[in-house]
Amino acid sequence: MLFGHTASVHSLTNVAGTVCSGSSDHTIRTWDIKNVVCDRVLMKHEALVSCLQSWHDHRPHMLISGGQDDRLCIWNVKQSGDACAFQIPRAHNGQIHSIDIVDENCFVSSSSDMHVKQWDIRNLKQSVQETHTFDHLSNSSIFSGFMNPYHSLSVPSPSSNASATSSGDAHGVNSREHITSFVTSFGEPFSVSCGELAESTSKQVVFTGSRNGVLLAVELSTGEVLKHYTGHHSDIVSCTSIHHGSNYYLLSGSKDHTVRLFDVQSGECIYSFDSIHSGEITCLQFYKEKNDEGGDLVFYSGSRDGSIKEVTVSSQTVTRVFERIALSIFALHRNSYDGMLYCGSDENLVRAWRVTDDQS
Repeated sequence: MLFGHTASVHSLTNVAGTVCSGSSDHTIRTWDIKNVVCDRVLMKHEALVSCLQSWHDHRPHMLISGGQDDRLCIWNVKQSGDACAFQIPRAHNGQIHSIDIVDENCFVSSSSDMHVKQWDIRNLKQSVQETHTFDHLSNSSIFSGFMNPYHSLSVPSPSSNASATSSGDAHGVNSREHITSFVTSFGEPFSVSCGELAESTSKQVVFTGSRNGVLLAVELSTGEVLKHYTGHHSDIVSCTSIHHGSNYYLLSGSKDHTVRLFDVQSGECIYSFDSIHSGEITCLQFYKEKNDEGGDLVFYSGSRDGSIKEVTVSSQTVTRVFERIALSIFALHRNSYDGMLYCGSDENLVRAWRVTDDQS
């Protein structure tokens, strides 16, 4: 168990193997697992830290956080002193629910303000004024674009830990560039996951889980709805996608207590896990061993029933159950670097289990 937070833990990830946790105590903590201590406290948020995401191989020391304070922060965890490379205090007009990575430069965020926004780390704007509105029922699209020429960000490039200066003149005025944003017409977007519909297409999509069981694949560049995934009958609070072998999978968890596994390309529900949890699903994670395309694909699910389940996708069976530990599980993270499964809940700590003896 990792002690340090003074309130419930709502988000987890790792940056270059270092586990990071976000809490309703307004802090992000990084953990020295070998010595079982917190080695750093990151403080910029003024409310619950609801989501964390890292760039992994692209920018191995960069972390993104989103909070209930409408704020996005980008951190360089290897930087001494103030690790916050950039912050956007009013990134959204509501709580930020979810963040995911598009590529080495871009990420998306979703919020209770009904927006899904795509950000380019090279040209971040303090205010975002571009709106892309679409109707998921008719696939119609209305676009109105506004430019903001001001920018301010200097962050490490994907291939270097040295700082790189964003393009622009001496007064900080950049070329007229967009940050993509679209307003959802289908309800609050609780969860986003970036991916592709198939290997044969170059279209980048964001899978968006929203109110009343709406789960869509939306093209990032246009806001066009490309695919509907049906079956849930309540809010979808977690979704995640993965490419495994020749298959593209989408996993979704809902307040209807079910987890559904979809074929991304066809939209077909491959399997519905209706009885693995007795409460609302709160968090999901796919996991496969690195560089092992032929190995087993598993996923982990957490719920308000206080349990975590490990499910093997090929057999569609629960292979492990982790003890009931609290009233609600809010976040989980299987870390490939140390063979541990981490859990954030309504306890003021992070719990960890060793799930494999193999460490990379």
